[in-house]
This record gives sequence, C-alpha cells and structure tokens, in this order.
Amino acid sequence: MADQRQYATITEFSTWDGATEYTVPSDSLLRRASGVIDGLTRHSAFLVDVDGYPTDIDVLDVFRDATSAQVAYWEETGDITGAEAQGGSFSIGSVKIGAAGDTSSKQSRIAPEAVQILVNAGLITATTPHS
Repeated sequence: MADQRQYATITEFSTWDGATEYTVPSDSLLRRASGVIDGLTRHSAFLVDVDGYPTDIDVLDVFRDATSAQVAYWEETGDITGAEAQGGSFSIGSVKIGAAGDTSSKQSRIAPEAVQILVNAGLITATTPHS
C-alpha cells in the first residue's frame, strides 16, 4: 500500500491565508486532512504523477489550500474524527438530554471551506461525465 499523500507542509499551512491564529499542525494531521481531500476528489479528473500527486501546479495549489482549510476547520471544531458530530440530544419522556449549546444541527467532519475551494476549482461538480 502506498503512503498517504500530504498536500500541505507545516510551513505552507502556517502561511496559508494568515493561519497564524492556529496551532501548528503535525505532519500526521496534515496527512490525515490530505486523506479527506483525496476522498472528496476521488471522482475528479486530473493528471497525476506516479505517486498520485496532481501534476498541474494549479491543481496542486488547490489541494494545498483545501488541506489547510480542513486542518483549520478541525482546529476550530476540535473534532478531527467526526465523533462529536454523531452525538446530540435525545429525549426520554419529557426529559431532554443533550450537549450544552446543542442546536440539534449536526456538524460535519468535512470543512465547508475546503469543499468550496474544490468546487471553485472545478474539482467537485454536481455531475459526473461519462464516456
């Protein structure tokens, strides 16, 4: 099995869109976020090298930015695995049990900004071309 690709370095994340307010992530976290981006783009069409990295520098830049946005989102939410998004409130009779501040809207593990970056670059579309 090939090693997990990593689309952003610690330095690139630290300079990404003024990300100085965030904790410096580990390479492990950047690889994990890169895996999320791989999952979001698994049906996208772009050329890759023998290691699976995009060959177009513009596409590679989009992957770097989307990976950085994903890490920043995890920093904001504190929910890297998505486990907290699975929880919520429930009721037993007239007693409602839930997390403090629960608005009953589940938060996704996927960063909306990362998705938007990929959509804007045309790497996630609403249709799948067939040939």
